[in-house]
Amino acid sequence: MAVTPLWRSALSTTAALALAAALPGCGQERAKAETRPAASAAAAQKPVPIDVQVVRPTVLDVPVRATGTLLPAESVQIVAELSRRLVRISAEEGAEVKQGQVLFELDHSDLDAQLAELTVSEELAKKTAARHAELLKEFATSQAEYDAALTRVDELSAARRTLAVTRDKAVIRAPFSGVLGLRQVSQGAWVSPSTPLITLSSVKSLKVDFRVPEKYAAHVAVGRELELEVDGRREKLKGKISATEGSVDASSRSLAVRALIEDAKGVPAGSFVKIELPVRVGEALTVPALVVIPGAGGSSVYVERDGRVTQTKVELGLRGPDWVLIESGLVAGDRVALSNLLRLKDGAAVAVDKVVDVTMTPPPATSAAPGPPETAP
Repeated sequence: MAVTPLWRSALSTTAALALAAALPGCGQERAKAETRPAASAAAAQKPVPIDVQVVRPTVLDVPVRATGTLLPAESVQIVAELSRRLVRISAEEGAEVKQGQVLFELDHSDLDAQLAELTVSEELAKKTAARHAELLKEFATSQAEYDAALTRVDELSAARRTLAVTRDKAVIRAPFSGVLGLRQVSQGAWVSPSTPLITLSSVKSLKVDFRVPEKYAAHVAVGRELELEVDGRREKLKGKISATEGSVDASSRSLAVRALIEDAKGVPAGSFVKIELPVRVGEALTVPALVVIPGAGGSSVYVERDGRVTQTKVELGLRGPDWVLIESGLVAGDRVALSNLLRLKDGAAVAVDKVVDVTMTPPPATSAAPGPPETAP
């Protein structure tokens, strides 16, 4: 019969005791692991408490921003209407001229001679017609001869007036008051209707053309005031809308607008300007900026309906200090989640603790941060 050493018996006893002590702990850990899914499921099903705000329409002045180039209110390139030699120049480069002032004179000596000839012939024809009228009273001439004399007078008179119009075209005058540009010809040059002589611009008032997005087209009206910022100048220019295109451009989905600046304050034509036109939107929807969730696919907000939230994509517009304009995605009456946003997901159950139903009154457009789309001229 084999005899077990005492040290082995002691080890076996110690192992047995350790195993017996570990078994209850394993059972407890297993029990905890089994209860975790149940607890997580219970927590997931528990509604998340949130506050919501009811979206209401408000009146908002949206500053539509655009860019453009200042142009003279009136500008024309002076050309001759006749092909003749230039004999006199009265136009000084950069000078201010009045409407009707003589700028250039073409050679018209032959036209003067023809005009004098026609004038003499017309006077003779008038005397002949007068003699026929006296003879007709005494029945010394026929009615046909008298009518022919009158017709001759009319023909010569018409020819003289036609030649006088041509003669007047030899003297080139300013069509309106303005400032002359750089002269392109010299005295003695042969000019034609295709030869540019000089430019004339009205610079006391300027104009600028720009475009407004289609969604604001209905709010743009003639006479609406706007501001223009010129690079390098602290003082802004004031202008008014003078005209708009009759329809929205189908390719750019924008409306062409023209504004007139009566007092240009020394700003030269051709200057680049930034335009800010306040457009009043009567049905604007705004939400707090903190509720907007940015993402790769665009911005979204949580909208609560019947105890659950839906992650809804929205298009953002103007931004204020603590609010943002919603261009699309929401309608009046929607309930937007305000709190516990990090605990929410699409379709999550929620419990509404507080409902905020107010009409926001954003600050004026001039104090708002940039946000609306900027359009090019």
